[in-house]
Amino acid sequence: MKIKKFEIFAIFSIIISVLIVYKDLLYGKVVGTNDYGGNDLLLLHGPTLYHYGQALKEGVLLQWLPEIFCGFPVMAEGQNGFLYPINILLYLLFDFVTALNIYHIIHPILMGVGIFYLIKKITKSPYTALPGAIAASLCGSLIMGHTRHLGIYAIIALTPFLLLVIENFLQNRKARYGLILGLLLGLIALIGHPHFAFISVLLAILYTLLRLLFFNTSNQAKEIRPSLKQIIFFLILSSTIAMVIALPQLLSTYELYKSTERAGEVSDSFRELGSLPYDGIMTFINPYYWGNAGNHTFVPDFIFNFWEWFHYVGLFTIAIAIFGAFRYWQESGVVKTLVIIGVLSYLLALGANLPVYKIFSFIPGVQNFRFPNRWLFGLELSIIILSGFGIKSLIVISKRYTQRNLSHIISVASAIIVFLDIFLVVGLKFTTIEPDVYFHKSGIVNFLESDNSFFRVHSYNYHRVIALAFEISKGWENDQQTYKGLNSGLPNNLPAFHGFYQSSANNLGLIPTYLSKLWGSASVPGIIPLYKKDEGFNTNLDKTYIRAMQLYGVKYIISIFNIQGLPIVKDSSMVKIYEIQNPMPRAWVVDKLLISPTKHFAGFLRNESYDFNTETLFPYKNQSLSSGSLSGNIDVVESSNHYLKMNVETAGLAVISDTWYPRWKAKVNGKAKRVFRVNHSMRGVFVDQPNSTLEMYYDFNDTIWLSIISYLIMISVLIMFLIIKYKLFINKV
Repeated sequence: MKIKKFEIFAIFSIIISVLIVYKDLLYGKVVGTNDYGGNDLLLLHGPTLYHYGQALKEGVLLQWLPEIFCGFPVMAEGQNGFLYPINILLYLLFDFVTALNIYHIIHPILMGVGIFYLIKKITKSPYTALPGAIAASLCGSLIMGHTRHLGIYAIIALTPFLLLVIENFLQNRKARYGLILGLLLGLIALIGHPHFAFISVLLAILYTLLRLLFFNTSNQAKEIRPSLKQIIFFLILSSTIAMVIALPQLLSTYELYKSTERAGEVSDSFRELGSLPYDGIMTFINPYYWGNAGNHTFVPDFIFNFWEWFHYVGLFTIAIAIFGAFRYWQESGVVKTLVIIGVLSYLLALGANLPVYKIFSFIPGVQNFRFPNRWLFGLELSIIILSGFGIKSLIVISKRYTQRNLSHIISVASAIIVFLDIFLVVGLKFTTIEPDVYFHKSGIVNFLESDNSFFRVHSYNYHRVIALAFEISKGWENDQQTYKGLNSGLPNNLPAFHGFYQSSANNLGLIPTYLSKLWGSASVPGIIPLYKKDEGFNTNLDKTYIRAMQLYGVKYIISIFNIQGLPIVKDSSMVKIYEIQNPMPRAWVVDKLLISPTKHFAGFLRNESYDFNTETLFPYKNQSLSSGSLSGNIDVVESSNHYLKMNVETAGLAVISDTWYPRWKAKVNGKAKRVFRVNHSMRGVFVDQPNSTLEMYYDFNDTIWLSIISYLIMISVLIMFLIIKYKLFINKV
């Protein structure tokens, strides 16, 4: 088979392989594999990307979502990649489920294509590349490990292209490749997962340095190492382009990051969560070495480690990679590079068991990454690429003994073996589920929609509910009816999907400390969760807990638990809705300031002598109310994601229960006013005259202009690169 035809055949094979495994997504189902109750796909990406798509269709780049955490800067949080071009196209053109499914299908195909051309480049033959490309498109990181982590999922798929561009530069010494490298690095930053972006970029840096170190090996004797001047120019060009492209997302995320626990010191137990045991390497041989979370046989603590440690690429792929590494160790600097990257990645993944990862402890932000096991991606990637050298060895051996060119036969046969290996071990366990199980409109939803007043929803003990559903169902590979029934109770973040406001949220990677200390997080207990006591399915809520719900406008608590002392207003499919009496409105006016540090907020909640209607905790000195201030009402006359317009009845401090964030600005009767953080996380604005108009707007500031510049740079880089390639083609002709 001729080379060009074989390349077309290879790409077609990659696409078919992915579609065979992901076929149900073509029929409207969604990914159901991976911790289907408590995963990021359901809790973070679902509601956020749904509203992101709705906003795009209205011509708005979503920055703030009022439905989550009483309001949250969803673009700044970053994991959803609002500026990632593929996301913009998908969510602008398609409905939420279709966009999500296309996203899940596109990236494994990209991964396979990237690996195909990378192996072809370093082995000088397309026939060596097809098996590795199939292994890459169905690798454990994608097919099982990170289908719920959309940012990681996309970065994995783009990483081979980083190495391909670097390899092109090293072999051709042309600065034009710096344009594409900068574009790719910028895209990885826009995807918005800082931890995995760091892993991907560092792997690319290691690849570059080691390739330069091992450049002059015997099979590369005719190649010329790039000069220091060429290398420096290549790096400056690519890093400059990347920085300009990434700037809108980086600045937005950094603004949020500064107020989170990640900006300070976190515990070693937090950093080392997910550390790989020494024998974790066995999961490459048998991904169910410690059991299968899918059928509830996974043995280690923290069930999420099952997916974090999942990197199966097939036994044949591993065997052929080892064979190729031994065969070409002396001849190829690429082989040495990949072996070293693989070994170092494994050592970094050990985390607390061998704290090599602490070599990054001097880098701000990076020092507080958790899940060191994610470095296993470097080993997974190295094995996949090295398999190309194993196939090359088989082709050489076949020519020696048969005197025939069996390249295409060996390539296709090996690719079939790789596919069957991965498909039978993992692909058959790739589970999909009807989207209604996640996002259906239940009786609970209909009940809430019948209430036209302002209210917030609180999902009580959601994680315990999901753990129970998982326990009863014995994983996701068995009967899912229990989960489906419990999920009808709108677990945390699903109210946001249906457009209901909620008080708290889960699975947000960057949470301001003033929110995590209030509602709790993975590493912080939280003020409000302390005021509850569970005994089996019976729950007693302290009066302070109820007061907190009232203050934040929570009218309904949704739970499967029996909550003592609260009236049940809806009982459906085991899930109950409890009603909180006399919740506060979205905004009101107070005429008393309790000047006290925010740390005393718990006492403010506990002390029933404090009246929320007239008093607020105000942690600022040298501020006072105007004369004639009175407590009163505020009428919200206009509300959107980024704007609030209110009529304020009396002079005093206007308290808006939405979350405070520095980008929210205010105007009273057209004049700019400062927005204070009051009642721990709310907004407060002084209104000096009765019957005033208060406007609050989210300051997009530089985000829009930087986003426009970012896209102009991306388009310009592509045009420049294509012009250069076209001129070179014309000159050759």
